[in-house]
Amino acid sequence: MACDGAGTPTGGVLSVQGVASVGQVRVRRSGPDVFADLTVSVSHLEPFERVHAIADQTEAAEKSRLRISAGA
Repeated sequence: MACDGAGTPTGGVLSVQGVASVGQVRVRRSGPDVFADLTVSVSHLEPFERVHAIADQTEAAEKSRLRISAGA
């Protein structure tokens, strides 16, 4: 996972509108597959449906980014 100098994840997750911060990040490889476990924070004012959409967008962004960087 790409990080800035402070160890903060950059790129996919933080580019998703509605993601306020990223907490725990764990990434591992098992054979040809890459698995990621992320904890993101969103505003408590967001409705449930929007939070679910943010989660879906975050997952899609990281899947796309990890596929690209996994081969590099």
